[in-house]
Amino acid sequence: MLYTVTPIQGPTDQAVIKPKEDTAVFLGNIGFLPLRYSRYINNEDHWETEIKGGILAPVQAGDIVIPQVPGYAPLTVEDAFVHGTHDRGGKVIALVHDAEYLRYPKSYDRKTWVEYLGSYDALLVNTPEEKRQVLASGVNLPIVVTGPWGYIQPIGSRQPHFSKTIHYAGNLVEWKGGFMANIPAELKVKLYGSSDGNSDLGYRIADSVERMGSYSQEALALALDNGFGLVWDENSTHHYNDYAMINMPHKLSLYLSLGLPVIAKKGSQVGNFVAANHVGIVVDDMEALVPVMAAMDEGQYNQLLAAVKPMEALIRSGRHLQLAALKAIMAVNGISEY
Repeated sequence: MLYTVTPIQGPTDQAVIKPKEDTAVFLGNIGFLPLRYSRYINNEDHWETEIKGGILAPVQAGDIVIPQVPGYAPLTVEDAFVHGTHDRGGKVIALVHDAEYLRYPKSYDRKTWVEYLGSYDALLVNTPEEKRQVLASGVNLPIVVTGPWGYIQPIGSRQPHFSKTIHYAGNLVEWKGGFMANIPAELKVKLYGSSDGNSDLGYRIADSVERMGSYSQEALALALDNGFGLVWDENSTHHYNDYAMINMPHKLSLYLSLGLPVIAKKGSQVGNFVAANHVGIVVDDMEALVPVMAAMDEGQYNQLLAAVKPMEALIRSGRHLQLAALKAIMAVNGISEY
């Protein structure tokens, strides 16, 4: 049998719950059964027994379990799923949403995380560069690259219409969204979201940026019906986040699932993906975007829409993730793809 492990958490306007919930659905569509736990399970008495003897009770020898990590419970909790599955004769593949020791190197101990990831039988990671860095850390396992996240939309597919509006949605903490203070006057940006749930961003935004506030998923999908989606994590002093260079954030899939062309950082893993698939624009910085947007016309925009359309269908059905999961299952069973 195949199982996926998904933490339960309360609602938020940040991209914490949705990627994991959507992933559980997409894996369920190819035969994975759900196993769920509270991210606060470690606050309960006998939590380890609950995991190994309760949540993992259906798992038998030869089964495959894919936990989604980090689950934001302590690593001791996630370790219990790994060792509990191994004790039952199953194999465990970590679906890594974020490699926290690469994302926050000052906050997470590298050795601890490398040992933790090394306890799995295989890993699923977002990008080729993330795979390279995890391997370079000393994790010696089969690693399969997933590519972009799948994204379930509450509205049907429709054709965006041409505009030069740039939409930026997500967590607007300063190290991600601080660059909104430096947006050139020639660009038109609409800004959606909050700073870790706070409406006060704690930094100024340029006059060329229109603050839209936080939207529900459906309202956001309805609003993003034109122009471009921006994937960009940079602070107010022009430092582009190191981890954002190697990661593939959920907002990329938000935009593509709505048929929007994407603007991304040249040389980032997202930028490489956008350029290779001709689904948007890659630039070095916001200043370099000005002449590109000035020259953009409806004909060019429609060419981008045509390239995005087949990608939209793949994102909405989670095909990249499903394919990667099947490859990882083959890898842990010693089966060659060819």
